[in-house]
Amino acid sequence: MLETTDTKNTALEIKKRLIGIFTQDINGINLGLRGYVLTKDEKMLSPYYYYFKIAQENLKSIDSLFSIQGLDTSIIAFKKNKIGFNNYLLFSEKMRLEAKNDKNSIFDSNLNGLDLGLRRYAITKDEKMLDPYYGNFTKAKSNLDSI
Repeated sequence: MLETTDTKNTALEIKKRLIGIFTQDINGINLGLRGYVLTKDEKMLSPYYYYFKIAQENLKSIDSLFSIQGLDTSIIAFKKNKIGFNNYLLFSEKMRLEAKNDKNSIFDSNLNGLDLGLRRYAITKDEKMLDPYYGNFTKAKSNLDSI
């Protein structure tokens, strides 16, 4: 009985952290970036830095929780999502640096496309909804790499 309760509590904690990543963390990162682009005020990056750190902590916690429970198939699926989200964090940091250099047109179009795909996926859990995300991520990465 205790093992079942532990497994249930672990599953609930994983779910809570995933919801946090897709609702609070991404929104906070985007809020800080957008505020900075509009104002060029470094203080506007506070949510960006805070939620960037929280997102990394959430990813580490989820990794640990899956490992503790030995949920092999879930670990494999999560690793794919984790790679995608880590790419999003790296991309966000590149966007912050580009915004600092005043390349707002690249910032605006790319971030809006990424938001659309991630939000649709978070609501529907339909991987096809990530097409705008992956398409814009690839396009944005290419744009940023060429600068």
